[in-house]
Amino acid sequence: MPCAVRADAPPISVVIPVFNGERFLQEALDSVFAQDVPGLEILVVDDGSTDGTEAIARRYGARVSCIRQENRGQASATNVGIRRARAPLVSVLDADDVWEPGALAALQRDIVSAPDADIVSGLTRRSRDGRPLGDPFPGLFFGSSLIRRSMFERVGLQDERLRFSEDADWFLRAFEAGARARFCPALVLHYREHAANVTTDKASTLRGYAAVLKRSLDRRRSATGGLAPLHPGALQVPAGISLVSSAGDHDQS
Repeated sequence: MPCAVRADAPPISVVIPVFNGERFLQEALDSVFAQDVPGLEILVVDDGSTDGTEAIARRYGARVSCIRQENRGQASATNVGIRRARAPLVSVLDADDVWEPGALAALQRDIVSAPDADIVSGLTRRSRDGRPLGDPFPGLFFGSSLIRRSMFERVGLQDERLRFSEDADWFLRAFEAGARARFCPALVLHYREHAANVTTDKASTLRGYAAVLKRSLDRRRSATGGLAPLHPGALQVPAGISLVSSAGDHDQS
């Protein structure tokens, strides 16, 4: 998926939250370094891992900023990375997922071409044991999106009380605040399904998603006394868009 990088494109910070991710972290990092975008800032936030995660991250030397904290969960690790990020554009890649070559350049091109867009999101494909599962699909995930840093300043960070659907909760809050999202037709994210995914607990995942939807409805009702609509034009999406979150996919303890 070759994509020329525009000369006026703002730089990107990549945040990788990880807990006990030694099986996957190198592949995730290699997919970041395979991106044809110069000047990436890469931050790995180790959420108190007890395996070889830290050693793998440090193999990359000064190319990767390694941040370690006590285990506080996926949302906390993500927030630490976003707070430390310096670039005006931010993307968050789970340590057990990988990016398609050219993914960041495609997202960067689209967000530069649409100055009114706060978020640009591409296509995701699920895989298991290295084999793709179905066709790429549009969805709102941190790993498939490029987000203007100003949106985090406006909306806040992920809710660290949540163990499921942190992404969906953040996107809903963003749209309540008037964020505009644009969809890019390029395949961006390879979402890996494996036994340690928190979201393999489908019942808990669906309950978590239902809970964040209810929170959004409650906020919108309390703000107006009725059900306030999301900002007009906030979702520039194709039919069949899914807001199901992939956040919280690393195994937490």
